[in-house]
Amino acid sequence: MPSIDSTDSSDLMANFESRICPQIIKKLNHSIEATKFCKSTWTGADECEVRDIDGGQWVVDIAKKTCSCRRWDLSGIPCSHGCQSLFAMNLNPEEMVHECYSKVVYMKAYANMLKPMRGSLYWPHTPYPDILPPKARSMPGRPKKHRKREQGEPGAGVKLGKKGIRMRCSLCLMYGHNKSTCLTSKEECDERQRQEAEAKKAQAAAAKAQATEKVFIPFFKLRQKKSC
Repeated sequence: MPSIDSTDSSDLMANFESRICPQIIKKLNHSIEATKFCKSTWTGADECEVRDIDGGQWVVDIAKKTCSCRRWDLSGIPCSHGCQSLFAMNLNPEEMVHECYSKVVYMKAYANMLKPMRGSLYWPHTPYPDILPPKARSMPGRPKKHRKREQGEPGAGVKLGKKGIRMRCSLCLMYGHNKSTCLTSKEECDERQRQEAEAKKAQAAAAKAQATEKVFIPFFKLRQKKSC
């Protein structure tokens, strides 16, 4: 049988010496590592202006624990701009992490452990009937014959889909939309359809002439074939 390890996360956290949880320390160290690409300028009071290597410019308010990039506001963990500003003012970024990530709050959350209980065979019996699930009933509407398919999965029918086919308007003969969303004027649509019809007519005439040249045999060659 596999051995049972009685050590849980609360026991490990009790022996941890830092103020905040280990996973939060990893995220904070990632922000501290990114401060080498930032440069801060103190603008007065508790505000700093931070510029990064990509040309971005951010405003950090240490008193409110906010940054204009919104990462510090949303996560409660100082971002790279906030860490740079804290270092410039000789403050420890670990002390600026929100209280919900602290070791004290974690231990309070796991202070009341769930107690084990016996199985349903030992539960007290009552004179009332057992609770059963509701009876199945047919839903309104025509019953579905096919299952719901995943996105991008081909359908089960014989009819081919239009995925990958370029949409063409039947009025203006342009691609990218259909006639229901066409914004081209009626005069321009008529002109394009006329040009399209003339081009098709010329193409058909050229193909017919080319086919006639291939099968045409001069009259004197026919007489030579008959004489032979």
